[in-house]
Amino acid sequence: MGAVRKEADRTENWPPRILRVHERVLEMTTGAFAVFDTIDDLKTTQKQKNHLSVALIMFIEVSMAAFDLIDRSTPQGLFEEYCNMLKCTLTEIELCISKIQAKMDLMEMEEEGDQNRTPTAEMEEG
Repeated sequence: MGAVRKEADRTENWPPRILRVHERVLEMTTGAFAVFDTIDDLKTTQKQKNHLSVALIMFIEVSMAAFDLIDRSTPQGLFEEYCNMLKCTLTEIELCISKIQAKMDLMEMEEEGDQNRTPTAEMEEG
């Protein structure tokens, strides 16, 4: 309970703009941890999963650096720019995951389509 109170004391004198940026970074960082489960569920090579996981770990490390900047009361303009950069990075990781998932879904649909075709239908096409 004391730690929660210390956090509230620490942030109560922050300007609203800084507090909003802090909350956005916290939200993105917390949400990033859920992306690890999405990566695990992808039907792709281990190499691609590892690449995405490393990118996500790097994103989280950068987010931690953002908290450090905020704590040191860096000028507000840098906070917003940094927060926007973090959001772009997370969006790129999520986009990469979506592309891989779409590719895997397409391959599954093609495989299912091939399995549903009968030899008679193939002969009629040819």
